[in-house]
Amino acid sequence: MRGLLPLLCATLWAIEASGTPVKKKAKVQSKLASVEDVNVLTYGVLQFSDTIHHVYQDTNRRMSRVDTLLQRQEGALEHLQEEVKQAAQKEEEIRKTLSHLQTQTAGLHAQALQMRTTLQDVEKEQVELLNQVTSLDISVDSSAPNITTLKDWALQHSNVLKVLEKWIQHEKQTLEDQDQQLTRIQSLTES
Repeated sequence: MRGLLPLLCATLWAIEASGTPVKKKAKVQSKLASVEDVNVLTYGVLQFSDTIHHVYQDTNRRMSRVDTLLQRQEGALEHLQEEVKQAAQKEEEIRKTLSHLQTQTAGLHAQALQMRTTLQDVEKEQVELLNQVTSLDISVDSSAPNITTLKDWALQHSNVLKVLEKWIQHEKQTLEDQDQQLTRIQSLTES
């Protein structure tokens, strides 16, 4: 910038010199700027060029800061976009899992209903068999000649009833376990 100062001074002098006709030497000297005016003008030009230099440096620093901030913001934006993409993938996985759990829950409901119906049927049969055994016991007591045969038959029925009762207990336990599992799945799907 300081190298431009002599060029600027020479230009100003040339403009001044070309603007006045060369008629008389005395007039030319009186129309030329004084050394003091040239010094003031030179000082002003120096200050102006120094100010422009400072403005340029300050603008350059500001642009560097803006560039750095933009790069940070772009990095943060890319990071946020990646997080949004991952969140969308997780949401899709959760939806699929929830759909699968709802399907399983519906299947368990149907299975539990079928088991309840089966248990009710078995309990009815058990009551009927107990009634038959009671009826047979009464018949056995009343008929003396075939008592041993009837007792053997009653024992067989009694054993069958005991096995049936154990099976019913096992099925009840299975149904209760399925009900608990169904309750847990329902609480998971509601959360």
